[in-house]
Amino acid sequence: MRPTWFDPLLALAHAGGLTDAAAGRRAYLKYLSWLQEDEPARKEQRFEAMSQGWIIGTREFAQEFGKE
Repeated sequence: MRPTWFDPLLALAHAGGLTDAAAGRRAYLKYLSWLQEDEPARKEQRFEAMSQGWIIGTREFAQEFGKE
């Protein structure tokens, strides 16, 4: 059972219009595996910039990563 706040539709759509069904989720895992190996694709989507400057958690948690 997934949490009520979790909605994968945007991520599935971004990965090629995949459906929120078993086959679509399997295809999404294949997409993530491919993306992990394809550095030019990651750069094109600017993942490094997207994942900088924020952290979710307590102040102590952030301090562990040197972000506080």
